[in-house]
Order: sequence, then C-alpha cells, then structure tokens
Amino acid sequence: MLDADITRAAGAAEPGDPADPADPDDAYVKFESRISIRDVADLVFTRATHSTGAQGIAGFLMTLAIMGAVARVQPDLWVPPFILSIAIGTGFLLLPFIWWSYLGAPELMHETVEADSSGMLIHVADRTLRHPWTVYRTAQETDRLFIITSRVVRPLMFTKRELSTEDAAAFRTILTRVDLLRAMDEGPRYRTLLAFVIGGAVAIAVLFVAGAIHL
Repeated sequence: MLDADITRAAGAAEPGDPADPADPDDAYVKFESRISIRDVADLVFTRATHSTGAQGIAGFLMTLAIMGAVARVQPDLWVPPFILSIAIGTGFLLLPFIWWSYLGAPELMHETVEADSSGMLIHVADRTLRHPWTVYRTAQETDRLFIITSRVVRPLMFTKRELSTEDAAAFRTILTRVDLLRAMDEGPRYRTLLAFVIGGAVAIAVLFVAGAIHL
C-alpha cells in the first residue's frame, strides 16, 4: 500500500516552487528512479557488509563449516552452514524477499522525484505524495543508490543510474542541508572484520565445550 499524502505545514514552500528570495542558493532537483534487481542486490550487500551483527553470525557459521570440512565430517553437516554464512554475510538471504515486495507493487519501481530544502514531491503512477523532510530519519548513499529511512512512511530507495552528475550533486546537497545525509559507515571499518573474527571464536568455543561435555 502506498503512503498517505503527508501535508506540509501551512505556509511552507513546496518542491518546485520558486526559491525563497532569502535563500537564493536553495537547490532544486527533479529526476526519475527506476529500481532493478541489481539495485536491490546493492542495497542488501551494502547493508550486510556494514552490519556487525550479520558479520558476527557469518563468522560463526563459516567457522563451523570450516571445522567440519577439516574434520572430514559428512558434507550435509558442514555445507549448509557454509552456504548460510555466505548468504547472511552478503545479505543475499534477504534479496528475494525485498525484490518480491517490489514485484507485488510494481508502481513503486518507477518514481519521479522533485526535491528542494522543504521536502519532496514523489510522483508514483497516478498519485503524487508530498513529504516534508521531517518525516525522514537518515539518508545514505552508495555507488548505485540513495537510501532514505523513516519511521513514519515507507523507506525510500532511489537509483542513481539515470541521474546526471549535476543532479546527483544537487540531491546530495539538499540532503546535507536538511541534516539527513550520513556516511554509510561512520565507525572504523575494522568493526565488521572484528565481528566476523569474534563470531568464529565463539564457534570454536562452542565446539570445544561440546566436545568436552561429550567426553
């Protein structure tokens, strides 16, 4: 189901209106977004590889699989953890579910967006949704996408494939001005690797304890 139209506060400017004379540098951009399965794959991969939780689980399962292979146990005991580790660590476990949600609402795959510092107009099929920036929490950028999260309306994903360099820069400027744009990973990059290693260490500890109990 599409989001309800969220009306802007009285007196606020709408995207596409002439810029406020007090702010002559107010940016405006209009672009089209067409989501493909490659865009969804980029989303889940980026999220998973920046998630310490996903990498910790992947490290745990991968270590179980490697230990099983080294111990020459039956393949049906270590191959499933190996496959599941890759699926979770890359995020591709979620790919079919997210893509299916788009197939269930194909009108969401093609959106026309107008944006300025007051908010966005999102043209979807025969509807136009007006959203002020206050309904959104954060915005992040990958090589292929702009990802905007919210607790009020559905999260948004806009592909950069058809954006010119100037339009992408204008949208990035707007997101920065309204204090939404965040780096995809604001912490040290070693955190996800550390989470993977800790997951592996936990797996070794579990195997050691299980072996001690068995003895």
